[in-house]
Amino acid sequence: MSWYDTPLTQRVYEWVARDPDIIALVNDRIVMGSLPSDATFPFITYRLMDNQRSELVTHAQDDTERAYYQFNAWAKTDVVAMQVAKALIARLAVFPGCAGEADGPRTAPDPDMMLNRYIVDFSVWHTNV
Repeated sequence: MSWYDTPLTQRVYEWVARDPDIIALVNDRIVMGSLPSDATFPFITYRLMDNQRSELVTHAQDDTERAYYQFNAWAKTDVVAMQVAKALIARLAVFPGCAGEADGPRTAPDPDMMLNRYIVDFSVWHTNV
């Protein structure tokens, strides 16, 4: 198992992938990593950007870490990309069992591919789950 393929990452993926609003928008088109070249849109990509120990945080337990994820909502139109991003924010804002926060969306279109993209950042405090 690599540092980015963790039980927490699997929980985050399952939490997002089981949301009825997200399913209605992207079906099962959610992958870790880069956008596949043969992707059908809309689509979600995500990755664990960092996982930090909490030694500098006075109120945290010794085994508490903060994981940072980036989600990308891809679509051919700006309106649909924003709908996917808002659905991501709504779902991540109620992630169970951990103190987390979703931030965004911020726009990051890809003019070379003629795609619209919104980025949603998600950070979550957790113990090694």
